[in-house]
Amino acid sequence: MNYVIRRKYHGDVLFEVKKIVKDIAIIRGVYVRLVATAPISDLIYVDRKELKYYQNQFNKRHPNLFNEVNMVHNHLTGKILHIDSDYEYLRKCNEVYERLNLYSICVLLEPHEIEDHIVKLVEEYNVDIVVLTGHDSYNNQGLANMSNYTSTKGFYNSVKELRKKYSKDDLFIFAGACQSNFEALIAAGANAASSPKRVNIDALDPLVVAVKASTTPFNKIISYEAIWNYSMAGHDGISGIDSYGKMRILR
Repeated sequence: MNYVIRRKYHGDVLFEVKKIVKDIAIIRGVYVRLVATAPISDLIYVDRKELKYYQNQFNKRHPNLFNEVNMVHNHLTGKILHIDSDYEYLRKCNEVYERLNLYSICVLLEPHEIEDHIVKLVEEYNVDIVVLTGHDSYNNQGLANMSNYTSTKGFYNSVKELRKKYSKDDLFIFAGACQSNFEALIAAGANAASSPKRVNIDALDPLVVAVKASTTPFNKIISYEAIWNYSMAGHDGISGIDSYGKMRILR
């Protein structure tokens, strides 16, 4: 697999090359939820030594989250349904949920497909927390218009479907991906969403929100400060409304 960075953006994001068509490469963020195209002339090959640097930077963002969750004993943590449109990101999230010993169901669906299946999935698995994520992008043609986003409308419609049956206290919902219309998703009924400043978010940022919802007691408000501390984008990438956690004491 070929790993590259972009000259134009000073190597800010590590990509893998998915496909090359003539002189244009289709590239996918390894740790950032981003799919893009770039001329081959703009790409710089990343060797093994440089790859390790990006891996270390990624790993540094999440160790405290692992330590905190591993301190949870004699509790029933919230059940998570995680829906993603990217198989590799979904696989990474599933591996982390397993490492954290959290109950999770991971499902691969495109944003426009979710609304047709989401209520049935929640009913089937009887979950407390739903993550709706994948890829999104904003074309800078007007913040409020959902047609200016590639996937926000799919997330929005799915949240609306869930809120017909479940209240904000019954079911915690995170919705969105890179550059999603945060305001629309919160208005639809999401407890938390991306992206307030239309920035890119990390591959594991939606997972961070789900983990904090799952491991926060049912009578305590989920700490956004903790979410921002563990996530890459922080407040610019994720925010939401005050919501109670889903963890209960096992007597």
